[in-house]
Amino acid sequence: MISLLTRKLQVRSENENEIMIDMKNSLYDTLNTRFSYIKRQTSLMPATILDPRFKSKYLNSDELDLAMSEIISFLTDYDNNSALFRGTDNVSSVSTAPLVLSTSTSNIPQDKESLWDSHDNNPNQMDSAGSEDQKSVLKEKIESYLSEPLLQRNADIYCNWNSSPYPTLRKAVLKYLSAPPTSVPSEQLFSAAGQIYADRRNNLLGENVEKLLFSAHNMRLFNYEY
Repeated sequence: MISLLTRKLQVRSENENEIMIDMKNSLYDTLNTRFSYIKRQTSLMPATILDPRFKSKYLNSDELDLAMSEIISFLTDYDNNSALFRGTDNVSSVSTAPLVLSTSTSNIPQDKESLWDSHDNNPNQMDSAGSEDQKSVLKEKIESYLSEPLLQRNADIYCNWNSSPYPTLRKAVLKYLSAPPTSVPSEQLFSAAGQIYADRRNNLLGENVEKLLFSAHNMRLFNYEY
């Protein structure tokens, strides 16, 4: 929305006078000042490209690279953590199995190690080449997704993702396109409770206040006419 507004303010027509031009310039500068923080929010860029209605349409190359890096980093950590949890579950499930003790070869110089000595001395070391391959695969998936046509603006993006051929990217969608939390409903209840309690009604029981609040907020569902 901010990108659309700034682009619209940059458009000039022949019928504009100096006052209109000055007003547009002022609005343009104010928008850039007030919403400059958006470019620094690492969660907003991935949310933009994961929205199939917009993708990278309003992002420059640097912003696109930043968004892709953020998504790839999240998915890589997600997969690593999932593998760690699966490994923990597997260890727990076979805890009753006999333990096999391996002979320590940590005192062998590195240049004297055999292939299996190197394997035994570094059981948990991750192959950096495998990690880079994983990132390359994720980058290709994102680029393939971005190359597809944009979704219609009034389409349901969640239905689209449920049937999307990119199940890996759906993990990032759950993080970056989830509904933001809000405290508005609870604030409305507190406000209504403050209106019910008054100096002349300070003896109301909490149970009765709950009933009044429930009636006030749900009466409209029954099409009740006051």
